[in-house]
Amino acid sequence: MKRNAPNFKIEGKPTVKVRALLLSERITVRTLENLKFLDTLPLTFATATGGCVMIFKYGAVVLFEVSTVEEESLMASLKDFLVDPFSVPETEEVEMRIVQDVHEGVQEGIIYLKEANLTNLELIGEVLAKSMVLEHYETGFEQNVEIVESLILNVKRGGYKSLSTRELLQQIVGSLLSLQEMVGFVAVSDKPEVLWEEPQRERFYVRLRDEYEIRERHLILDRKVELIFRTADTLMDLLQTRRSLRVEWYIVFLILVEIFIILYDMFTRAFH
Repeated sequence: MKRNAPNFKIEGKPTVKVRALLLSERITVRTLENLKFLDTLPLTFATATGGCVMIFKYGAVVLFEVSTVEEESLMASLKDFLVDPFSVPETEEVEMRIVQDVHEGVQEGIIYLKEANLTNLELIGEVLAKSMVLEHYETGFEQNVEIVESLILNVKRGGYKSLSTRELLQQIVGSLLSLQEMVGFVAVSDKPEVLWEEPQRERFYVRLRDEYEIRERHLILDRKVELIFRTADTLMDLLQTRRSLRVEWYIVFLILVEIFIILYDMFTRAFH
């Protein structure tokens, strides 16, 4: 990890506007590392007016005290580095207040800090970015659950004939890919890299994480993935069983035909 001395002007402001956006499935951050950055995990740099921008490889961007003009310019510059961009980016806004004599954490939707240093901003950025990603997956899994439920209802109404191998495979593969992305690429459950260098800030991070229910939402998504996978897998087994029974009936039919031919041949010989 590379960390440079901050050169933004946020520390002198009592109130800071924080805006998080989920732009795409991926951002190719390596191609952006020629910028003058403050840190690399996440890629962090100061704006011309003293704001702060954090870019996460899993498609999220968190802005601290960034003007509308600067945000529009940033979005235009990032356009070529977005992989599978969303037609409408997901956004979340929160207010951050710097107060010396305060219990650091979230109170009534406002984040309170004693100092707006780079470490604290990175912890806030991590939590907001992961919250945005979780929200994206939550929406996607709700749709997947509805699809699986519709498949079950179709089976209940129309029997096995209504089962679709393609749909079932899509649900199984989709669930596994989503789980792999959350655990491997996004690393929702992992603590930020900065805490390895500054473990004294872990308590503040835990407060933020708990406020946004990062762990709880992750566990719920894990259970939904397991539910989708197990249900689709069970339906696939039923479909395969149905096909196996169909093959067995074909075999029985062929055996009966063969027996009929043999009996017919024996019968015709007996009368000649």
